[in-house]
Order: sequence, then structure tokens, then C-alpha cells
Amino acid sequence: MTDQTRKRAAPDTGTPGASLDAGQPRRRTRTREALLSAGRGLMAARSRDGFTIDDIVQKAGVAKGSFYNHFADKQALVDEVCKAIRAKEEGQIAAVNAASAEPAVRIARAMAVYARFALTVPDEARILTDVWVDALSLDSPMNTGLLHDITDGLRTGQLVTPSVEAALLTVVGQTAVLLSRLQTMTPREAASLVQQCIALTLLGLGLEHRAAHLTSAQAVEEIVRPGRNGGAEPPGLETAPPAVSGRRNSHRPR
Repeated sequence: MTDQTRKRAAPDTGTPGASLDAGQPRRRTRTREALLSAGRGLMAARSRDGFTIDDIVQKAGVAKGSFYNHFADKQALVDEVCKAIRAKEEGQIAAVNAASAEPAVRIARAMAVYARFALTVPDEARILTDVWVDALSLDSPMNTGLLHDITDGLRTGQLVTPSVEAALLTVVGQTAVLLSRLQTMTPREAASLVQQCIALTLLGLGLEHRAAHLTSAQAVEEIVRPGRNGGAEPPGLETAPPAVSGRRNSHRPR
């Protein structure tokens, strides 16, 4: 084949080498997604310390060298998987709280979203349970919304706690316990337990007894309880619009 024939055979892409590289971004994306999917599966089936990079690339069906084109080490992949899962749930929380400005209501509904997550996607909940200690920091970007609600509640007097950090640990700790406990329960079985745990959390944050129970009942009714689209619902939860103005003034710090 002459040089002239080669020129006629090669498509004019406008960019030298573009015809060879056109599929590379797609291949990189597919490889990255395969690695993340493999890592997510292994994290759900085992603890984060229970598998190696070799396990990941074998499950993903890619060469080991490809792993390091996307992640510096196994921890980087673990962090990415957890970040994606939690970001998805934080997006759900933002959606359910879009119409509410009351800190106690927002906290209750956020906990209810995570409870629903544990009930409906237990494999991913298991992943977060394994690494939840990473969420116990005031500096964690994923805690920005919760910190805003806590500080707003303390500023307005709706919440009464010794410190912002104590309040954050109360909410995150109780949510972690729910994530772990609910993975083997059905939504119908779990509704009462979730309501009780959210109510206890709100009481711990200084909310008045009736307000805490009504707010937790509302969150569970709207987010966790099954049967809202026509199915049967078990009795036992009182539902009412959130009533969160009450607080226990005797616990207000001086």
C-alpha cells in the first residue's frame, strides 16, 4: 500500500491519533466502574480488611496494573465506594428535608432515611456499618448538613446539648446502631424500633417528650413505614404534624 493509499484509507479525524484513542475514555470508565463494583461486592460480603487488590481485579476481570491507573491503593477504592454510597443517601436526605426548616424535624427525617436505606439496601448498609467510625469527625464533609441542623437548633434553643460534638456523636452513633440492627429486619418489623430510636435521640438532644415522639412518628410514617401506597399498615404509631417547639429548659446550659 502506497503512502497515498494509506492517507485515503485513514479517516480524517482532525486530530492526529484521534481514531486510535477515541475509545480510551470509555474503556477507562468501564474499567473504573468494574473495579468499584467488584470492591463494593467484596466489601458487602466481607469486611474491608477481608480482601486484597488481587481479589478486586480478579472479580472485576481486569489486569492488576489497571487498578493503579485508577486508585493509589485499596483504601482509596474503599473510600470512593463509601463516599458514593453516603453521597447518594445524603442526596435523599436533602430531598426529604427540602420543605422543612425545623432542625429537630430534619434530624429525625435524616435518621429515617438511613433506616430505610438499611432496610432496602442491606448490602450497602453493611459496607457503611463497617467503616462508620470515619463519620464520627466534626470535619467530615458528609456531616456538613447535620452540623448545620445541630448548630441551628442550639442557636434557636430548640435543642439543648452540652456541645456540638456531643450532639453529633449522639445522632451518628444511634444511626450507626440502626444501620447494623435493621439489615436483617423487614420495614414492617422495624417501624416501631426506628421510631423509638429516633425519639430517644431527639430526647437526648433536649427536645420535649411529646415533641420528640410526634416528630419521630411523623418521620417514620412518611419515610420508613410500608404500605403508604395502599398496603396494610400495622397499628401503633401516632401520626401528627411535627411539633417541635417544646424543649426541656431545665437542661439549658448557663
